[in-house]
This record gives sequence, structure tokens and C-alpha cells, in this order.
Amino acid sequence: MRREELSKAVGNIDPKFILEAETYSWKRRRLGKVLRICGAAAAVLCLTILLHALAPRQPMGIFTLKAYALDLDQGGDVVLREEDLLETSDYWGGYCDGERYYVNMGLRYEGTHLKSVTFTTEEGLFAQQQIIPGMSGDQVSKMYIGPENRLIVFGEEFQLLGDTITLEGAEMEEGLLLFWGIEAASSDDIPKNPKITAKAVFQDGSTQTMDVELDLSGMAVFGGEIQRDPQDGMPVSYHQSHYYGSLPLEACTLVDEQTVEEVYTYTLDDYTITLQVPQAESFDEDGLYRARRLRISGAFYLPVFQLEGDTCIARLYKVPADLEYSQENAALYQAQEQADSSPSLP
Repeated sequence: MRREELSKAVGNIDPKFILEAETYSWKRRRLGKVLRICGAAAAVLCLTILLHALAPRQPMGIFTLKAYALDLDQGGDVVLREEDLLETSDYWGGYCDGERYYVNMGLRYEGTHLKSVTFTTEEGLFAQQQIIPGMSGDQVSKMYIGPENRLIVFGEEFQLLGDTITLEGAEMEEGLLLFWGIEAASSDDIPKNPKITAKAVFQDGSTQTMDVELDLSGMAVFGGEIQRDPQDGMPVSYHQSHYYGSLPLEACTLVDEQTVEEVYTYTLDDYTITLQVPQAESFDEDGLYRARRLRISGAFYLPVFQLEGDTCIARLYKVPADLEYSQENAALYQAQEQADSSPSLP
């Protein structure tokens, strides 16, 4: 490029700078190339260091989470049987102390170079139980569930820990199990997909987090004591079923509606609801069938099937938080039902 073109292109700069730009030597060109190469190398080095600093820190050791259920050996002593955390079952069991339900799946962690492990849950709480080696089967409760008559063994003494618990040390004490549970009036109030987070901290400060979602979609069978209404002595679950069975659907929020033939399927908050369409004789005179309520991610849902001619419509309603079952709400709706059924005065 000529001096005039360069001046025009750059914008009327001092001619001596244009002359200097025109007459640089080969040595300076070579030096500039070397400087550019060095600058590029430095930039790559800085970028490498930056990326290394931003990259997630690799855990120092190993961390695994395992689940165990109580069982009996041939001699009748209590033993721990390892369970698959991801396995689903049509039936599952647990224990109820009259206020809280505990799922019969004890958690333990293992690993290397562990400093501590913190367990947290968004719904429910944790409780621990100590299983002493050689414990006799007479010291635990037993029941058989499901068509296969599967034996469920559970202890009855739980130490409450809250919704967050930190356990120190590289391994858990022998025989110590961590259980998930929840305060609930009936088993229908237990979430279908409770989530548990376990965060391991290693000796060098590095961490590893594991998220576990329990699948409690099967039928629940519990031993122990059920919660009863203090006024009439009836199970609270009986009053709950009546309440939700008569709750006006127009007061709830419609979440999903679809035409179904054999199976209703809908995914809500990563949990898939799967319900068989009921037999024709199960519908009432208005062609309506209300399935059991579901608790998912802290909220209650009412699945409803409606016959409309030869077509079956499935609808899913969400119960507003202020309309969930309580003795006050139940009394309010009972009074409303009595008022509606009373003959009007002329």
C-alpha cells in the first residue's frame, strides 16, 4: 500500500509514522514475529491455567450409597440384605409409630478418604436405627406382603434426626442404618417420589454429590399403629378418603385432560403417573370415578375418570394448599353438605 493510500485508510496521521511503518527492517520483522509467538505461547499458558482453575475439582476418593432391608437368616437372627435403590416393586412396607411413617429401606455409605457425608431431603425427615449383630428375630416386627408372601422385617425404635443430618468419618458405624420417613395422617399422604441428596466431603476438601429418588408408587403396607381421630376413634385415613372423595372438583385446578382406553399416563415433576382405567361397574351413576389421591412433590392430586358415551376422559386435578385435608376443612365441608341436604323452607 502506498503512503497516500495508507494515510487515507488510517485517517490523516503524522507522515513520519507512515514512513516508519513503510521502512521497518527485516530484523524488526523477525523480532516482531518472535514476540508474537512468545505472546501467543503466554496466552495459551494463561488460558490453560484459567481453565484448570475453573474446571470442577476431581474428588479425592470414592463414595457410594447403598440400601439395606432387614431380614432373617435361617437361624432366626436379624441380618441386613442389600437392596437395589433403582428397583421398583408393586409392594413396599414400613413402620408407623402413630405419627410418622418410615420406609423400610435403610441407607449406608461407603468410600475412601471421606471426611463427612451430609444427607438432606426436601420432604420428610431422617431417623436412624441401630441393628446389633446377632439380634434375635423376637426383637423386631414381621409381616408378609404381596402375592408372593414376601417377608418384611422392621425395627420399632427410631431416633429422629430432622431433614438434614451430617455423619462424620470414613464409614458408618457397624449396624447403623439411616431411614427416610414423614409425618403423615395416612399412607396416602406419603410422597410417591421423595428425593434424598447425599453430599460427601473428602479429606482434601473435594466433594461429590449423589441424588436419589425413591419410587413409592407401589402399594404400601405398614406395621405399627395408625393415626386415629381423637373425637370418634376412627382412622384419620377414613375421614381423609371421605373428604377428598367429596371435595368439589371445580375448587381444584385442572392439570391434565386426555381421552384414554386402557391406561392413563402422565408425567409430573419427573414422576410418571400410570393408572389402569377402571371397569365400567366401578363408575357411579353419573359416570364418574375418583381414584386414590396422589402426593407428588409436596402437593396433592386427584385422578378422575369420566364416562362420556363410549369415551372415557381422564382428568388430573391439583388440590390447592388451603383446601388440603384438616379437621377444620373437613368440619366446614361437612356442615356445607348438611346444609345442602336440608330441605329448604317455603
